[in-house]
Amino acid sequence: MADNGKDAIPTLVDTILSDIVKFPDEAAIIGRLVVGYGVIELSLWRSLAAHMGVDEEATRLMFQRMGEKARIDVVEAALRSPFVTLGMGRELTSAIKSVHKCREIRNRYAHTYWDGDGDFLRFAALEKAAKGSGEISVELQPLPLDLLIEQEERFVRCRAELNALADAFNAAKVSMA
Repeated sequence: MADNGKDAIPTLVDTILSDIVKFPDEAAIIGRLVVGYGVIELSLWRSLAAHMGVDEEATRLMFQRMGEKARIDVVEAALRSPFVTLGMGRELTSAIKSVHKCREIRNRYAHTYWDGDGDFLRFAALEKAAKGSGEISVELQPLPLDLLIEQEERFVRCRAELNALADAFNAAKVSMA
């Protein structure tokens, strides 16, 4: 426990994050992936808001739903017809697939047990293990830094793809007017 000189007060590191902090580079990327997923959703929202023309309505339509998958699905359903009409259906499909992949990555790390013994940070997907029937088997999987770097790059590309999609949609709407 950390001792500040007066009372021995446990720090966050001493209590819940003791294993993951042994791998600060990995921990930093995991934090950016879990927390940064909201930026991916906001980038997706930009296309919805451009289509609807009213930010408040787009916000309600997208964010009143619980769960990331439901939000992605409702946005895709709302955007499919206008994007196809503008000849941008394939681009929307590609962007939605990218968002789903980022969602899967985010959820893998948000709903996980961490173990920091050995040369690699390791994790166990507890939700996945609990969803099966019969005996629950929890398997610790190593999480190499190079995989996390690749996943973070995927998030960056996804955000850029979504922002480019929203910009192209806005430009196409203006040229059609």
